[in-house]
Amino acid sequence: MSHWLKAGNRLDLGGLDLAVIHTPGEAPDHICLLDRADRLLFCADILLRGLVWTHLEGGSLEDVITSYQRLMDYFDEFDRLMPGHNEPSLDKDLLPEALAAAEKVLSGKAKFQEVTDPWNRRLKRYCFGEIEILARQ
Repeated sequence: MSHWLKAGNRLDLGGLDLAVIHTPGEAPDHICLLDRADRLLFCADILLRGLVWTHLEGGSLEDVITSYQRLMDYFDEFDRLMPGHNEPSLDKDLLPEALAAAEKVLSGKAKFQEVTDPWNRRLKRYCFGEIEILARQ
């Protein structure tokens, strides 16, 4: 049987127990998976070293911030981040850094560079060292 995963669902993958955390931002249906036993947070594209996209249809900087705040509620339950790409694992301290960066963007106090993506959309690129945020104009 297949179905959409929802916040609070648990996945049992043959002894691997994962908690589903709803984390919209890049898209409204994104999730993270928390492995409490091994203290890992599988965070896909919402939290990684490099570009976090908020500019796609359904994406939202406000939702990214809400998702980061939600993940902070679990901060003491994981030690490593497992992003969807760029690197196999990251230190969990990237989460509060990413939250502070996203809040700075939302406040209008962050510097940006105007860029054009491969589909000719004009975007704003915010750089904060390890994390970058790509947002609509």
